[in-house]
Amino acid sequence: TANTDSNTLDDYEEGTFTATMTSTGATFSYSGGNSVTGYYTKIGNIVNIVMHFDSNATITGETGNTVSVQGLPFTSSIAASITTWDGPHAYNSSYPHLQGILSGTAIYFYSSGDTSWTDTRASYFDYDDHRLNICATYKA
Repeated sequence: TANTDSNTLDDYEEGTFTATMTSTGATFSYSGGNSVTGYYTKIGNIVNIVMHFDSNATITGETGNTVSVQGLPFTSSIAASITTWDGPHAYNSSYPHLQGILSGTAIYFYSSGDTSWTDTRASYFDYDDHRLNICATYKA
């Protein structure tokens, strides 16, 4: 039969996961709280993820610490850079570009200033009408 050769797809999975935006000492409140439902497709050891943090972000507590998204569905086998699309910041040159580094089951955010990349602080996300869309592919 045709499905016994080496090209047969034998490791395919789709599902959802809970992604949580975190920063030490800060509490995020998005539409629906600080976590969202993410979606994934895993083919072999390649994982595709999609998640959307919706508008009306408010942050309480300490806003000077580094931000991450925790709870990815599979552990990354290598550290990988991902690109994000960050709502109004994408169209406003006064805000730095946002980049994510995927490590383990988390994404850590960095932003570019004029000359270098720095940890992204929670205060970066503290404004109304904020949308953070993340689409990434990584190796599990």
